[in-house]
Amino acid sequence: TMIGHASALDVRILLEMGSSHPERYDDYFAVMRAAAPIAADHGVTIALKPHGGLSTTSDDCLHAIERVDHPAYRLCFDPGNLLYYAGEQPEPALTKLIKYVVATCLKDETGGSGPNRAVDVTAGDGDVDFPTIIGTLKAHGFAGPAIVETLGLGTLEEVNANALRAHGFLAGLIAG
Repeated sequence: TMIGHASALDVRILLEMGSSHPERYDDYFAVMRAAAPIAADHGVTIALKPHGGLSTTSDDCLHAIERVDHPAYRLCFDPGNLLYYAGEQPEPALTKLIKYVVATCLKDETGGSGPNRAVDVTAGDGDVDFPTIIGTLKAHGFAGPAIVETLGLGTLEEVNANALRAHGFLAGLIAG
């Protein structure tokens, strides 16, 4: 199983995207309720990420946590996706979700959920208030993985420069 393979590789958090088909939500939650105890037995936590569908908003994410109702089913906080899919400000959303957050994608975004929205944005260049996000994570003792998921587009050299810039920006916030 995927959970068994994750455990064998010493992967402790398995990223989950939910479902974007409302007619399948009940099935999704049934599968997650069955999978969560198996994950726990293997030392793995399934982490749902805001990604549209049943995890579009912070309230949707809370609803999913309540439906599965198992400590091995938690959240991967993605501030850029809350803006992108729902136009929801991620800073207050994190405060609401923090006790369930086991991982984070440090993704930026521009344009909210409007027609010119974009997530191919280097962290620090968009609309996410990363000082507040990192401050909230630190204040609550967050020690999980933090992934830079997307960067600004460009040539290989530009993307590499964006990666270095994002790393410097975020590392400074984490250290500060």
